[in-house]
Amino acid sequence: MPKNSKVGKMYDAMTREGMDKGKAARVAQSKTGQALATGKPPMHKPVEHKKMMGCSSAAAREKRLAGRPI
Repeated sequence: MPKNSKVGKMYDAMTREGMDKGKAARVAQSKTGQALATGKPPMHKPVEHKKMMGCSSAAAREKRLAGRPI
């Protein structure tokens, strides 16, 4: 964990105040938008997998709603 990153400083401050490590990591990462391990924004997977499956979300909703109530 990089100590001089925003997320590292926030994490250290929250654990110093008595917050458990898991919750402090979760809050620090969500507030800063940085990964605790690297100090950089996390990499996101591309959303191309829906297109490869040949089904858009609208089509999936229509298929699900055709005969089944929500």
